[in-house]
Amino acid sequence: MVHRLVDRVRLEHVAGSKVAGDVTLSSQEYWETRYASGGNSGSGSEGANAIWKATFVNDFVSTHQVRDIVEYGCGDGRQLELANYPQYTGLDVSATAIRMCESRFPQHSFHLLPLPWIVAADLVLSLDVIYHLTEDDVFAQHMNDVFSSALKWVVLYTTDSDTIDPDFKPAAHVRHRPVVEHINMAFPLWQLMMVVRNPAPHMGGSDFYVYSR
Repeated sequence: MVHRLVDRVRLEHVAGSKVAGDVTLSSQEYWETRYASGGNSGSGSEGANAIWKATFVNDFVSTHQVRDIVEYGCGDGRQLELANYPQYTGLDVSATAIRMCESRFPQHSFHLLPLPWIVAADLVLSLDVIYHLTEDDVFAQHMNDVFSSALKWVVLYTTDSDTIDPDFKPAAHVRHRPVVEHINMAFPLWQLMMVVRNPAPHMGGSDFYVYSR
């Protein structure tokens, strides 16, 4: 079964489809298999886009004197290489990604999702994760986890289907959603502090959404 999953991910990279044969990968399967087969977190975690994202979050952490950070969807840690965080816990659904991060960043803490305990921090991050959650229940759980874990702030880097270019065609492992509308309905105590638009929207339409309570 593992070999079949690896083969399907390789086909996805070549053909741009999430489906090989009559089997569809879940979002968890997709990322675990992608990392296990030698893939990485993608173009959003490299080059100018990664630098811009890191600069914004690092400045936010410094300006607001954030003491601790939890990130849902730490991935392989390529974005973390550029981070300047005082205390950090990275969480992911991929066991391979967690092992990679544990090896590369021994000063931080990493855990495989789902967690059997409640985690909390001043700031909770979800960067380039939400639009990769193609299942409704997985999306809802991720949003609940993020906002339940945050003591003061939530920083999302995501698309929002109410603002994204309707002509933008997502990959098969991508699903754009009305994220702001969902948060307004599901988490009314959280207020949108700011929206910071990506200076290079051709990278996929993601922006920063910063919430506080």
